[in-house]
Amino acid sequence: MSKQNNNQGSHQSTTIDKGKILEKLVALLHEQQGISVQRNVYLPATDGEETREIDVLISGQLVGYPVQIVIECKNYKREIRKADIDVFIGKLHDLGFPAQHGIYVCTSRYTRGAVKRAKNSGVRTFKLDGLTKDRLSAAVY
Repeated sequence: MSKQNNNQGSHQSTTIDKGKILEKLVALLHEQQGISVQRNVYLPATDGEETREIDVLISGQLVGYPVQIVIECKNYKREIRKADIDVFIGKLHDLGFPAQHGIYVCTSRYTRGAVKRAKNSGVRTFKLDGLTKDRLSAAVY
């Protein structure tokens, strides 16, 4: 029985590790001069009651105006559902970001409902395909 628990813990750890690598990869893809890219940023919710985590926060200036883009990264084995997009939109709302400033990146598939919900709200969706441990490592380093 302890072997089974260790295997489950190891599997969960691997999934979390791959999720962190996905965040790192997404952050690296957005780095450029004049742009701030931060990972695992905690910001206060508009109600002042709690903080919420952002996987990747991109900040910069657009014609003299400050602009911030929020990126959610998910390394789920299952497909991304409409409810997952709703949770992200709720997070954006809680933090005072318009949904149009949200990007959802995953390594799995999106359901039709998730794609429709994201499109209707202005959230952009991306899927990173063909990622293996070796390809992720090579891309990050």
